[in-house]
Amino acid sequence: MAIIDVINPSKKPRVGCVTVPWPGSSGFTPTAEHVRVIDQSGNVLPSQIDTIENERTLSFRLENPVPGADENSDYRIATSKVIVKQVSDVVSTPPVASGLEARVEAADNVGDTVIALSNSRLFVRLSLIPNTPQGSWYGGAAVSIQLGSERREILDDYQWEISRDKGLDPEKRCMQVDSVEVGPSDWVENSPWERIPRTVVPLLSMRFEVVSLASGSVRAGFALRSGTFECVDGNRQRTLTCRILRTLWMYPGTDFVLDQLYIQSEPNGQTIPVRLPFAPRFFTHIRLGQDRKRYRYGGIPDWFAIGAPYGRRQGYGFATDAHTIWFANPSPGYPVPARAIDTYAWMVGPSRKTRCLHLFMLNPGRFDDGTGVAWHDHIYQPLKGRWNTQPNVKE
Repeated sequence: MAIIDVINPSKKPRVGCVTVPWPGSSGFTPTAEHVRVIDQSGNVLPSQIDTIENERTLSFRLENPVPGADENSDYRIATSKVIVKQVSDVVSTPPVASGLEARVEAADNVGDTVIALSNSRLFVRLSLIPNTPQGSWYGGAAVSIQLGSERREILDDYQWEISRDKGLDPEKRCMQVDSVEVGPSDWVENSPWERIPRTVVPLLSMRFEVVSLASGSVRAGFALRSGTFECVDGNRQRTLTCRILRTLWMYPGTDFVLDQLYIQSEPNGQTIPVRLPFAPRFFTHIRLGQDRKRYRYGGIPDWFAIGAPYGRRQGYGFATDAHTIWFANPSPGYPVPARAIDTYAWMVGPSRKTRCLHLFMLNPGRFDDGTGVAWHDHIYQPLKGRWNTQPNVKE
């Protein structure tokens, strides 16, 4: 038996998902069927064990509100706890009608080409390859976002209302990292990014591959890896072969996707792998109309929202832990001026690992309210857990 302290740094009570690394020193390599997570009321919680990017984790969903902490607790004070039991006999857990799934939808003779994430409300289809019948610039882009019980295509909701899946805008896409600026390995956090040597890497034509996937009652997701590219490591005067690693997660009944990115160099016999600082540029093509609304506040660089004021009021919100340096509509340099009104681009500030959230909306109360809450609850002050005692006893 072991104990996990749960920390809710917010003042408000909250439910939600918590993920902790499985201790490597525990001496026990469990499966989800042999682990029970139990809350303080004695309820068995939905849980799962994943191995993503060679890291083993335990995730569980808290279904009773966790009390909030005092102001400025900064994750120091546990506000609840759960018990983790390792059982020899497989005991059925409560069924969870989450609809969660991560799957490969299509493949060609050199690998997977399309992947999908879904729950009971949201369906996301992402292209791993740049080449589609519409063009050769879709690498790593979500080419379809369907939301709600009708599975409306919110990237082109106006056309979907007329003809459902026929005649949709072939340029539609979202969540695409179309380029990155990569800095030197000796970059010091918060030092001026614009004054250091950087390598600009275009990604529109980059192919991605699935490293691992996970799907259970708590979350579903993919770890993706780009093709290789070379970067000059600034002051060290060396060239490194690098890849972008990207992890996408979805939870039950939610309207968002969590997105984590970092750049890892590959060993070449003379260097060991290093995690380089980078600044990603995102691109989205979504039809919101001439009177589209944009919410980006000068003193809050961590999130923004865009939305259509009429019809079903489809919208998109973005949040990050690394700030947005700039935001533009239309996207600078978009090659078709007549279509540029539907394009949005922004750059996230430099870091060695970036956490982002992509929120999709239909007829919300306010586009900015939903995005701000999602940023607070899942990026700024998410629920967290830490092992109080390690699991080292079979029961």
